Amino acid sequence: MMLNQEKSSKRTILFFCYSLEGGGAERSLVELINHLNQGNYKPVLFLFKKEGAYLNIISSDVEIVELKEFVGYKRTLQFKRKLIEIFDQYKPGLIVSTLTGTNRTLLRALSFIGGKIPFQTVIIEQNNLTAKLKLINPLKRLVVRLDIKYLYGYAQKIVAVSKGIKEDLVNNYNFPQESVIVIHNPVFVNEITKKIAESSDDSVLLTRNGYKTLVAVGRLVEQKAYPDLLKAFSMVCREVPSKLIILGEGPLRTKLNGLIESLNLKDHVEMPGFVENPWRVIADADL
Repeated sequence: MMLNQEKSSKRTILFFCYSLEGGGAERSLVELINHLNQGNYKPVLFLFKKEGAYLNIISSDVEIVELKEFVGYKRTLQFKRKLIEIFDQYKPGLIVSTLTGTNRTLLRALSFIGGKIPFQTVIIEQNNLTAKLKLINPLKRLVVRLDIKYLYGYAQKIVAVSKGIKEDLVNNYNFPQESVIVIHNPVFVNEITKKIAESSDDSVLLTRNGYKTLVAVGRLVEQKAYPDLLKAFSMVCREVPSKLIILGEGPLRTKLNGLIESLNLKDHVEMPGFVENPWRVIADADL
């Protein structure tokens, strides 16, 4: 497929992510794409599932391609052939992938292509992998660990979003210091300030009435340790009149609701789910 002159005057960057569900990694990727210099770069976003709350906030002029039929080990060879088609069509200058599962899927297919690929591949690691892998069963943990040690070497650069994540990759997976670079997730202060000032759904805001208000933001998953937060908060409530609002959605909602009830916190905790503009709620809280 021939590229027109407008496309060829820009450097094309292909971004890969599983979906745009409401997690921090997905949010960071959307912000990165939205703030690219569109005069110099053309972003194309590939999603294995074209779904998620952040589809509403990504720039409307960003091309999004769904790859749902290429998920899983058994689809590696088909995905390899699809990638060759994609590279021929878009002629990218750079590939960027984020989240461990997507990184593994992409790099596994790239490893089957062979030969010198005429562009760089950068993967973003948002997790301390050693800590994250402790949450899964031992057999799957071994497979993922071997995948990471073998496949991540196919990337020209690994971006760690914190120094701790870099130390984990270097010390526990034996990646060279120079292959891992720390780039923190972007924070756009002026935009956040604007969103705080925007009108919001007041039903999400906790009524103070003499209470101290606390806000937690994140997916309802094991990794976020919400049971620890709730148990600590129950102790705080005994001494300080307090309310807690948890912004986020995930598979642990039922379990957390049960814990809230067993800790007698039903009148003190609210979980409104994913909120597109959490900034005003955060700004309104005491902690």
